[in-house]
Amino acid sequence: MTESAEHAQTWDAVETYFECITTCSLDDGECITRCVEQLKDTDG
Repeated sequence: MTESAEHAQTWDAVETYFECITTCSLDDGECITRCVEQLKDTDG
């Protein structure tokens, strides 16, 4: 994979992460943890 493609994939994952956490209540740690796990899986 080219460097720019990897960079784009990382930003897609981060964007998805932020979309995910905006749907979570700030008091809902479990929801945020799920979003973080999702981000880690995408990063792999």
